[in-house]
Amino acid sequence: LYKVCAKIIDKEILMRTIEKCAIVDIGSNTIRMNIYEVADGVINELLSKKKMLGMSNYVEDDKLTEKGIKKCIKVLADYKDTLEKMHIEDVYPFGTAGIRNIKNSEEVLQRIKDGTSLKVDLISGENEADCVYRGVSSIYDATNCGIVDIGGGSTEIIIVEDGNVKNEISMPIGSLNLHHSYINTTIFPQKDEVKNIKRHIKSVLDDYKISKFPKEMKFYGVGGSIRAAGEIAEEYFGLENDEHFSKEHVKEILDKIMEKDPEILRVMLKECPDRIHTQTPGMLILSELMKDLKFDSISVSSAGVREGYLIDKLEGMK
Repeated sequence: LYKVCAKIIDKEILMRTIEKCAIVDIGSNTIRMNIYEVADGVINELLSKKKMLGMSNYVEDDKLTEKGIKKCIKVLADYKDTLEKMHIEDVYPFGTAGIRNIKNSEEVLQRIKDGTSLKVDLISGENEADCVYRGVSSIYDATNCGIVDIGGGSTEIIIVEDGNVKNEISMPIGSLNLHHSYINTTIFPQKDEVKNIKRHIKSVLDDYKISKFPKEMKFYGVGGSIRAAGEIAEEYFGLENDEHFSKEHVKEILDKIMEKDPEILRVMLKECPDRIHTQTPGMLILSELMKDLKFDSISVSSAGVREGYLIDKLEGMK
């Protein structure tokens, strides 16, 4: 559980308008449903469910296939059934890069609405980055910091100076689309595949001129790849917790993966079995970002895009 400071949202309005609500996040790698309770100006997470869909695995000619659409609708229909049984009417579904980057996004959104009655809000990369910032700043002092969100289909970077967002960048690289585009093996990439992935990441970073951002800032990380990296580092290196790890930790984990080290493979299977095929490209993105932005460590935030999106919706009810 985590709390959102009461000063962010008007307590009287929240108490008057809502008790329980749900966020449904349709991402490239997973579809998540979080149920929250809002009381006395505080948001508490009650339940979290996720389904690994891997949407980019069902994309052909830049369109989501019929099979992919049906799988997405099935997951959302199951979530809708759960919410109805729990008598939760305030439901806020949104989609990110998994739908944003396909050519038939309008058709997919309409099919979802027809099949589940859920009207999905397709947010832009910039809006996604803004929600990530709002989520992180709800539990941390984000006055001067950088925020990295590595998802399945995109990576968001936010730079905050003196409490103001100076840069919000959304890049079309993610753990799942890199795996889909570059890795032919079932789980771990070969050395030449890693070289190609790193070359592509560097090319994207050059295009977005990431290196011009301020140096030596505190960085927070959100998203499944970064959370899983923290869990792997905690177990493998015997850290006190999974909330903070370093560039050297990331480098050694990647080195051990390339060596097919039995211990790192055991740890990954224990800590992130549902991400075993996408974790390596996700950590390659993180590794290249840490080099380019010149930050040596990162802290894992438990709040991110879903919490920021919820805050935005609740404030819109004022």
